[in-house]
Amino acid sequence: NPTGIYVKEGEDLIAFVGDTHGFRNLSIRVQNLDKPGGDGFNDPVYYNLYQGFNKIRMTKPGLVYVIYLVGEGQADKMQPIDIHFATGKVNGYYNSQDSKLKDRWKELLGKASYKYFDVLGKYAHLTFETQAFRSYTPEGIELTKTYDSIVHNEWILHGYYKYPQRKPLTRMYLHVMYHAFMYATWYHTAYVDGTQKDILNPDKMRNPHSQGAAWGPSHELGHVNQVSPGLKWRGMTEVTVNIPSEYITTYVFKQPSRLQVEELDYYRNNRYTKAFTEVIAKKAPFCKAGDVFCNLVPFWQLELYFGKTLGLTPRLSADGHSGFYPDLYEFLKVEPDQPNPGTQQTEFPYAASHVGKKDLTHFFEQWGFFREVNTIVDDYGKEQMTVTKQRADEVKGRIKNLHLPDMKDIALEYITDNNSHLYKNPEKTLTKGQSASISGNTIRISGWKNTVAFEIYDEQNNLFFIADASYPELGRAVFTIDKNWNSKYTIKAVSAGNAREIVPHN
Repeated sequence: NPTGIYVKEGEDLIAFVGDTHGFRNLSIRVQNLDKPGGDGFNDPVYYNLYQGFNKIRMTKPGLVYVIYLVGEGQADKMQPIDIHFATGKVNGYYNSQDSKLKDRWKELLGKASYKYFDVLGKYAHLTFETQAFRSYTPEGIELTKTYDSIVHNEWILHGYYKYPQRKPLTRMYLHVMYHAFMYATWYHTAYVDGTQKDILNPDKMRNPHSQGAAWGPSHELGHVNQVSPGLKWRGMTEVTVNIPSEYITTYVFKQPSRLQVEELDYYRNNRYTKAFTEVIAKKAPFCKAGDVFCNLVPFWQLELYFGKTLGLTPRLSADGHSGFYPDLYEFLKVEPDQPNPGTQQTEFPYAASHVGKKDLTHFFEQWGFFREVNTIVDDYGKEQMTVTKQRADEVKGRIKNLHLPDMKDIALEYITDNNSHLYKNPEKTLTKGQSASISGNTIRISGWKNTVAFEIYDEQNNLFFIADASYPELGRAVFTIDKNWNSKYTIKAVSAGNAREIVPHN
């Protein structure tokens, strides 16, 4: 709870505390974020407050916050406590939820005299440099709307409103620091001062042409919500956190998908093409993808299919809360935890099949979840990753016993942001186009409409490269393969319904 008061080292802070209603753990936190090369959040000073008169000698300077924390399920039973600070300097703060403050952004910011300023929305609380707000945030209400939208929609995606017992009662806290780029803990997120020009600018955050500014905060806030170990086994810390990053940037802010449009050094192809090739074509174990964004692809594909295609997503549901992922997150929270990364990874296909009411065995086989592996995974610590045939068969058997519709006749492993609409009618036939044009190891294809991917086979008919059919409505794709072209290679166009047609080439 920000007070809008700051103190200097050595001064006495006098506070008059009203009826505490028997609450014994009331305190203040004095926080000074001004720590060059470091993070002042981690060096606060706490002082107890008691009913009546309090006189406290300040051992450090900083902004004053009231800490009124209670146990789970107790918040509704607690009563307000009145506190009057008789000393300290007034810095003020902005709160979009306070009718007395929400329309006074420029006035409040103009009067602020401390280096840092608090900005509160309904779901988010930001503390950044006062001058940065003055430089990059024209209106506080637009900034709070932006961050409230991120936090609220991530909570919805994680099932906190579908399952109201999960609903958070506090705001997400974001603050500036000076020693890293961005980071998250289980209860706050931090951003280096150099990012303020982007993340404090609502226009940049909501830029319809780029997710460059919004991705970072969406990612860090996503860390706070991650479900471990069900969707955060070893190796997944920087992977599944980006399910909400994609959700916020593409669904909420209507920005282009990073997986779809971000051009890579990987022969100038996008992330889908890289993931299809490195995991599916090369039959690699899922943990060997070598790129956290390639690992992200199947998780986002589940949202594209169940959410965008079938409508099982909060953005399309009648109540605004229900969907595949809200149910999946809840399922993973209540089911018994698996003991190690190998069993955690192989259990996920069962959970996704159970929640989606589809047999996703083939999909997860394609993505290497069931491929045998025995290796060490290094992800903020090292741990053994072992998947055996016995374990894979056991999980597949349990999925089969659910008696769900089989998905083998749908090329679900090739669904992308650009082609998801084709999966509404996967039986739609391919439209044959022109012969492929080959120049060096770059392939240009035109006229092959309703195609979701192009597979490249070598002279022994071994699949070695898979390209995303980037523009299915136009039947156009340009991609560069990872070896020199051989006239004996074969190109196959793939439909959403898993049909294949050979593409002639020059």
